[in-house]
Amino acid sequence: LLPITEENKIEEKITCKDCDESQCVGNCCKVGVITNEELRNRIFNGETLENIFEEVGKWDNNGIACVTYNGLYNFINTKIQLISDEWFDNVYAFYEGFACVKLEGKGWNFMNQKGEIAFPNQWFDDAESFSEGFAKVKLKGQGWNFINQNGKYLKPNQWFNRVGYFRDGITRVKLDGKGWNFINQKGEYLSPNQWFDDVISFHNGYANVVLNGDSYY
Repeated sequence: LLPITEENKIEEKITCKDCDESQCVGNCCKVGVITNEELRNRIFNGETLENIFEEVGKWDNNGIACVTYNGLYNFINTKIQLISDEWFDNVYAFYEGFACVKLEGKGWNFMNQKGEIAFPNQWFDDAESFSEGFAKVKLKGQGWNFINQNGKYLKPNQWFNRVGYFRDGITRVKLDGKGWNFINQKGEYLSPNQWFDDVISFHNGYANVVLNGDSYY
């Protein structure tokens, strides 16, 4: 990054050394992000993480913590290294080896613990963390689906209006005009001939369902 001067402060941008695009949204054009080199230097000079970052989250079981800097998000490891060279507009914590991350202008994706974007050629309008090997993702104009860690959709030919999380291999899904149902991790409906007005996820082998105003298990 180039040093911030009064001139480029007023313009709220810095000169991009990696491209000539005036609308570049990479870190090269984001004012005020911190790099690993700068982080190392500031730690070496005696600054603490709490002094450097606006917020430092709790360390997870893999030795990773979320940090914020000038309103942007990243993660650090126990070696005090930034996980990603990119700073994100929003993030969720790591689950099953992946963090859900958002970049303005691109959307949502997933990042592994090496800082690599899982699906660089497919960004989503919304997404949530992995659960039992599947994450729910949303595409505008299509709806919700599930994607595994290899980038394969659970039901590529069927998108839903609402979905839940996988628990014990089963999740709930909703289709407008039909109602609620359950699917397994093969994408099979548990009750293909009977859809419900409402359902609550399975617990100890049973699920609460509502049909014509009556509740059943």
